[in-house]
Amino acid sequence: NALHYFKMMTFTPSKEEFKDFSRYIAYMESQGAHKAGMAKVIPPKGWKPRQTYDDIDDLVIPAPIQQVVTGQSGLFTQYNIQKKPMTVHEFRKTSNMDKFCSPRYVDFDELERKFWKNLTFNPPLYGADVSGTLYDSVSSNGLDSVTYISSLCSNRPFHFMLTYSSISSNLFCS
Repeated sequence: NALHYFKMMTFTPSKEEFKDFSRYIAYMESQGAHKAGMAKVIPPKGWKPRQTYDDIDDLVIPAPIQQVVTGQSGLFTQYNIQKKPMTVHEFRKTSNMDKFCSPRYVDFDELERKFWKNLTFNPPLYGADVSGTLYDSVSSNGLDSVTYISSLCSNRPFHFMLTYSSISSNLFCS
């Protein structure tokens, strides 16, 4: 049994394609994007990220997941521990703790090396499987709201990274 590695695909939907995002996700999967477990989506010109997230502190993440990896010498096992429900406010407070913050890095290659090196010591916490959207309505960005991928693809885990035009505005969605 050979291990297969799939490259993360990048997509640049038009405004029209972006309006029906669930249909676009189906297209992405038809192209094999789900095989890597993650895809990058670059929004069309005219889309703007949400102005503020101040109004979501009471939103409940029903089943935060802590991803635990154990192993050595190239043989690793990953399992998920479902945590008790928490609000976005609690999740934000937890994720800003030193042990969950991103380490200092020079470039993304260094960050990736540090991620894999520390994965067995410090299990990441994910706020997954939240139905709905965290994006502003059509009136504020000119496009339909983008919904969480987990509510669209419930039959398998699949995440996308929605990247806005500037590096400092990257939005990671799961």
